[in-house]
Amino acid sequence: MSSTDGYARSPFNPFGGEARGRRTYTHYEILGVPRDASKAQIKAAFRGLAKKFHPDVLPGLEGTKFQKIVEAYRVLSDPLKRKAYDLEAADAEHRRIWPYST
Repeated sequence: MSSTDGYARSPFNPFGGEARGRRTYTHYEILGVPRDASKAQIKAAFRGLAKKFHPDVLPGLEGTKFQKIVEAYRVLSDPLKRKAYDLEAADAEHRRIWPYST
């Protein structure tokens, strides 16, 4: 992965490549930050990606990549929404591992 594609911090490319359409990416993966990222790290990652994928910069993308970035930032930058997101993700992981639990 080159450092010019905007995902040097993340091993994932949530906007395309061979995994497109086969995997759901977390908000953390979209922004390229770890789960324990600080608000400053989240904000810096968002600003960098927003500058790169803004519809005014890349008009042919129709804003879909930018919308994913904005949604990820909206959730992770708000402490209450982030906590709810993390709890929901943990619950989904538990259901995936133990599908017959109550």
